[in-house]
Amino acid sequence: MIKSPAPGRAQGFQLKQFYVGHDRCGMKVGTDSIMLGSWVNPGPALRILDIGTGSGLLALMMAQSSAPQSNILGIDVDPQAISQARENARNGPWPDKISFRRVALQELTRKPEYDLIISNPPYFPHQHSMDPARQAARLTTDLSHHILATVTAQLLADNGRFCCILPQQAVAAFVTEAENAGLHLHRRMEVRTQTDKSVSRVMLELALTACSQVKNETIVIQQQAGHYTQAYQKLCQAFYVNF
Repeated sequence: MIKSPAPGRAQGFQLKQFYVGHDRCGMKVGTDSIMLGSWVNPGPALRILDIGTGSGLLALMMAQSSAPQSNILGIDVDPQAISQARENARNGPWPDKISFRRVALQELTRKPEYDLIISNPPYFPHQHSMDPARQAARLTTDLSHHILATVTAQLLADNGRFCCILPQQAVAAFVTEAENAGLHLHRRMEVRTQTDKSVSRVMLELALTACSQVKNETIVIQQQAGHYTQAYQKLCQAFYVNF
């Protein structure tokens, strides 16, 4: 689906318009982030924030699909990830649109306000056996969903949007946290890996403004193993090399 890295290049993935090295990051490039970045439409957003940027993948995707004058900031607490994200942006087509900072979300200044915030956040609430960098990227210990919802609501511009992807079992609790923080659900897309499988992931779009009717969508990734649905190919065709 994605080309293998060229000989001599760092471990990573080639997308249509840019390459992402991820060998120094706890979380590697994966379907969740590419799907989220494909689903989110930046529209006229000029100030964009990527929380837990890792390799910088979502920041680069937003750079590709946003207005030429947009500015994207990616933040992460992992110094190796920030270093690699900067390298990926520097080697990509939009180095002047993207910047990165090693900072925790709760330490980020409340100004400027952001028109769009995007995140593939940590989602495991308990200890799992994995290497420390991967564990830090996947566990909610340092970035709980309460903190994510509360601080995001404070960082959004009045008409701003927050988009994220979560495991199905975490969605209800997160939406409650978001509502308590003043965020309203506008759009959600349920994701099934195959037609006969249960929902595994859900993409959410929330905003400070109230919504009279939530737009509910569903997508199936594969018809069968190795055969992607037309809907999934259409969603991700701007980024996946073979779509």
